[in-house]
Amino acid sequence: MKSDDTRTYQSPAREAKAAETRAAIVEALFEQLHSESLTDFSVPKVARRAGVSTRTVYRYFPTRDDLLAAVEAHVAEVAPEPQVPADATDMAAHVGELYAYFDRNRGLIDAQSRTRL
Repeated sequence: MKSDDTRTYQSPAREAKAAETRAAIVEALFEQLHSESLTDFSVPKVARRAGVSTRTVYRYFPTRDDLLAAVEAHVAEVAPEPQVPADATDMAAHVGELYAYFDRNRGLIDAQSRTRL
């Protein structure tokens, strides 16, 4: 007799380690993009920087686009863009905030200007 019920196993420790590995991969690419352009991006470099194998990177991110999408989400989380002024009169009120954002995220903005992120 064959049963369609499958036993699922969930381990909080395993899930935490998987989330940690995924975050390390994303952070490694984020750091790589700070120092290199997107054209210099390679999965083996990301893997070395993250301390994992190339195969592990592909396990978490099967395609280059999947990895780049994760980095975009990471960027939006760690450096959310300030609100864009609605009109010219609103611009003056946001100048200080915009300059502070640029100062805090100089490396990120430089990386974005050299890549398509």
